[in-house]
Amino acid sequence: MKRTLIAGICLFVGIALAQIPEDQIRLMMQAASQSTPAASPVEVLLADSMHGDPHAMEIGDESDRFFTGQYGWSTNTVRTITRVEFIVQKLRGTVSNYNYTCKIWTLSGANLDTKVAESTNVPGNDSWVDTVISCGLSVPYTVTPNTLYSFTLDNNAITNYSNCILLRYHSDTNYIPGQLGVWYSNGANGGNWSLETMMRIYGY
Repeated sequence: MKRTLIAGICLFVGIALAQIPEDQIRLMMQAASQSTPAASPVEVLLADSMHGDPHAMEIGDESDRFFTGQYGWSTNTVRTITRVEFIVQKLRGTVSNYNYTCKIWTLSGANLDTKVAESTNVPGNDSWVDTVISCGLSVPYTVTPNTLYSFTLDNNAITNYSNCILLRYHSDTNYIPGQLGVWYSNGANGGNWSLETMMRIYGY
């Protein structure tokens, strides 16, 4: 009885498949063989130094402050960075004709060495007053553990004393590794201090 039932089922399946075009059978088999795609990583907050009593450092007002940001940040685990937030404020003139970007660099001593990641443009805004701006990386970047990096902000243009912004920092250095720093347009260090850029780093 069982053999008869199995034979009947096989005959039915065979007849059913014979009625389906060959190319459609091939597509059905390919779809069945594909594994379920992996879920996209969930973005989380990796570092946060938006605390304490805020002070401000200029960006783009003098040649030694073409880049301003955090010097010597590192992590002891593999992390992929997706975006960075800063607190900014317009200081003088008009900045709405500038586009600001965050850049991530490896270091040679205190100098900026190789640019390894860059955000999309954040248009300047003359109404910025202690405004949090979000700089999403064009391509997420995976950092090497225990390697020093700098996170900078600049206007992608020239230094102009009459048209510039401020980047907020504070004097407490307990929140994230590194120090506040400034650099010339060629990456040479213009100074760094035992202070901390007010920023957030997101990724996974």
